[in-house]
Amino acid sequence: STVKDTHGRETIMQFVPKVAGLHPVGRLDAESEGLILLSTNGDLTLQLTHPRYRHKKEYRVWCREGGVNPAALQKLMQGVELEDGIAKAVKASPIEGGCILVLEDGRNRQARRMLDAVGYKIIRLKRTKLNDLGLGRLSAGNFRELKDEDFKKLNLHKSTRMSENNKTKKSGQRSRPKKS
Repeated sequence: STVKDTHGRETIMQFVPKVAGLHPVGRLDAESEGLILLSTNGDLTLQLTHPRYRHKKEYRVWCREGGVNPAALQKLMQGVELEDGIAKAVKASPIEGGCILVLEDGRNRQARRMLDAVGYKIIRLKRTKLNDLGLGRLSAGNFRELKDEDFKKLNLHKSTRMSENNKTKKSGQRSRPKKS
């Protein structure tokens, strides 16, 4: 989820209409999929990406080892030591084939590193929610403009100005988008 890739790979920006100033809000690594916002609003971007605002990001995790055991889920919530400090999940719950993981800080490859720290290898990672805004029925490669009620689900600080000219989009990143 970058605007330009130094290795010549496709970026999310190649699959959406060109809009001046449109940029990804946060990031997903090249091996991940799911919800990513695109916006022209710098205030919104700052608020949704800066750690001080503690916005929740929910991930559906599939692991090579299958379901994550209760002891590992508990460790994820208590905190695991990573090379850049302790990382804690807000929530970690079991699901067939892996777990649901909710994080507030957005460190590089954090979910992958946390699961690795408790002995699990992620084979697929999908961001399903940002605060209360979920992907819903938006399939991979599709996007849509956010509605007023979507902004409420983002739980934004009151100082963030939303204008009618704001071009924030929600994307189910991966394959070529189709406007819905």
